[in-house]
Amino acid sequence: MRLGTKVLVHRGGHDAPGPGCNRWVHGVLVGAYGHQCLVRLSEDDPDDTVGWNKKGMVGNWERSAIKEDGCAS
Repeated sequence: MRLGTKVLVHRGGHDAPGPGCNRWVHGVLVGAYGHQCLVRLSEDDPDDTVGWNKKGMVGNWERSAIKEDGCAS
């Protein structure tokens, strides 16, 4: 993926039921190194439980938690 690509970030645990689990949030890839990706959120994430929840915030995720947003225009 190239920098600037619109992506979806998988947030929350895969197997733990409860608030904030197993959802996809829109973002833009702004950096990558090794198996890590830096993504700027493109929308608020009201189900967040760790503090990265506002549009424009940048977070660090494993490459396996990121996929291209096939619906991006």
